[in-house]
Amino acid sequence: MTTRNGDFFARLGFTTWVLVVVVLSRCHASSIPAATMQHGGWFFTVLLLVAGALLLVDIVVNDLMPDRYVFTWGLKWRHWVYPMASFSFASHLFVAEQAYKSVQISALVLYGSMAVFGLTLSFRNLFHVRGRACSER
Repeated sequence: MTTRNGDFFARLGFTTWVLVVVVLSRCHASSIPAATMQHGGWFFTVLLLVAGALLLVDIVVNDLMPDRYVFTWGLKWRHWVYPMASFSFASHLFVAEQAYKSVQISALVLYGSMAVFGLTLSFRNLFHVRGRACSER
């Protein structure tokens, strides 16, 4: 395994939730992601789709496959993909508030905590690779 910072299950959970939100935007008509798609926030869902795809490839290649397979772009830029997904989670809340004129406290807690969790994963990754050259990551 290429990344041994102990965040595998946290990163897997975050990536799973990112992909679930993208699927909800197309399948469940009364969900916040679907409201985002219907009320002009499609860019944030596309941004979340790109982040989810990159994070999934990063997990599969860098954590599950043998060490001879490395997704170097994912290792070098992972700390930017998590804030991108976090920004998209927060943006979904703002678009849903404009669409529904209110947001339930449970949605606020869920999306807000996922945004903070993504930023936490980004900072943990930055501290894990601190002091290494980009070619060593």
